[in-house]
Amino acid sequence: MYINIKDISHKYSNEDEDLLVLKDLSFSVEKDKFVSIVGPSGCGKSTLTKLIAGLSIPYKGKILISGTPVNSPRKSIGMAFQNPVLLEWRTAVDNICLPLEIVSPQMTRKQKIERATELLEMVGLKDFSQSRPSQLSGGMKQRVSLCRSLVHRPEILILDEPFGALDAFTREGLWRTLKDLKTSENFTCILITHDLREAIYLSDEVVILTDRPGTVKESVKTNFQINSNSVDELYSKEATKMLAFLRKQIELSHTKL
Repeated sequence: MYINIKDISHKYSNEDEDLLVLKDLSFSVEKDKFVSIVGPSGCGKSTLTKLIAGLSIPYKGKILISGTPVNSPRKSIGMAFQNPVLLEWRTAVDNICLPLEIVSPQMTRKQKIERATELLEMVGLKDFSQSRPSQLSGGMKQRVSLCRSLVHRPEILILDEPFGALDAFTREGLWRTLKDLKTSENFTCILITHDLREAIYLSDEVVILTDRPGTVKESVKTNFQINSNSVDELYSKEATKMLAFLRKQIELSHTKL
């Protein structure tokens, strides 16, 4: 397995008490696969992404990537969030170039612009490369955010509800964009989402967490291969059956193990 999460527990401490958010959580991710993580609100999903990215260290257990423990942030990981957090004083292309300025200082300005423009073209925003964030729609901003998370060619992409604040049509369009990026850029992806349709459309596997403290309730192979970029297949009998099963598992996840 490419990513191994072994019996991790994590807590947040203050003067009065410790809040245990994850407990004895374990699962693995194969290289180049797409895994979605779902579960009740507050069960530790976002905390888990920070641990995988090396932004926090679990107080118990360990996370391994290619057999190496994760003890600090890694250049090989890209992240995108629900809020794109673009810098208004930078154009779209310059926002995308920002990670390269940090992790690839040896690249020339021309090389950085070429890489950023390549990604903008992939997501249909080449004509908006010189636009400021305030000149972009919500969906456009999220496309720029996705490009920024991939500009340094990470081996792992972590997405924390990147489409949650968007309308349904924009969100479905970005699902298709993400599928195209996954094909062209070839990364391993972990997605945090509350949208089960999103999970089965994009994922090879869905990991369901219990209520806090979160641990794995169920790990489900989607076995639902969408061969086209049409979301119409999400309304098929097979997809409806899969959605009903996942909803039931999430209902059960509110029950403590």
